[in-house]
Amino acid sequence: MLAAVAALASLGCMALSARRLALAVSPTAYDPDLLLRALSDRGQLHRLRDRLAQTTGDVWERDLVDAACAPDLQARAALIDEQLLEADWATERWSRVPRVCASVATSVGFLCAALWLIGALGSEAPTPADPASGATLTVALDALTLGLVGTTFCAAVHLRTRAVTRRRRAAVDQLVDR
Repeated sequence: MLAAVAALASLGCMALSARRLALAVSPTAYDPDLLLRALSDRGQLHRLRDRLAQTTGDVWERDLVDAACAPDLQARAALIDEQLLEADWATERWSRVPRVCASVATSVGFLCAALWLIGALGSEAPTPADPASGATLTVALDALTLGLVGTTFCAAVHLRTRAVTRRRRAAVDQLVDR
């Protein structure tokens, strides 16, 4: 039973970390690198502006183009800064989730393993020749292993999202500078 609890906790942590990875990979509707390439060609600028105007919903890129096209120079700078803050928020949301989930998965795995061992030792003292003692240790190790699997996945997601976020910020900065 406690191994199942550790498995559920690890799966939940892995799902939340995967959601963070998805948010880090595509925080906005369009890829800033592709938009930067599109802006390098003057003929594509009007098509890009028309395409962004046709999109529905909250699209950061459209708001950035609108801010860059503001007639007042001071308002333009303020609106572009606002869009930079929005891009930073979109990139950084849920940034702590993988670290917290790694900690939770580890803690739940250790807790379930410890509770299983305490329960087994409290019921009757197993002898080394008793096959039940090996089963007790196996169940405790299963719970611990499941917690560590969740921790490993969450740590890998955390490392991957740091690299993706760094590249995404650089691309957004280049796009805004353009």
